Amino acid sequence: MQQVDWWVLLSAAGSVLAAVGPWMLMVHSRLAVLSAQVAKFDAKLDKLCDSHQDRLAWCVRHQAAIEEMQRQLEHQ
Repeated sequence: MQQVDWWVLLSAAGSVLAAVGPWMLMVHSRLAVLSAQVAKFDAKLDKLCDSHQDRLAWCVRHQAAIEEMQRQLEHQ
């Protein structure tokens, strides 16, 4: 290739980068925000699951206590 051909090729590549570059930066920033929101959601979901496990254990103990009271009332 001649030098002029290289200049044309580099100019075309530069034009494409100039046209696509801002769009790529916008997409990158939106993905960064989305990634941060997903991380926050994941932390909240983990906290919710832990809370659910604690409440579930409490409900099981409470149900057992209620059943025990019902048995005692039936025997009286």
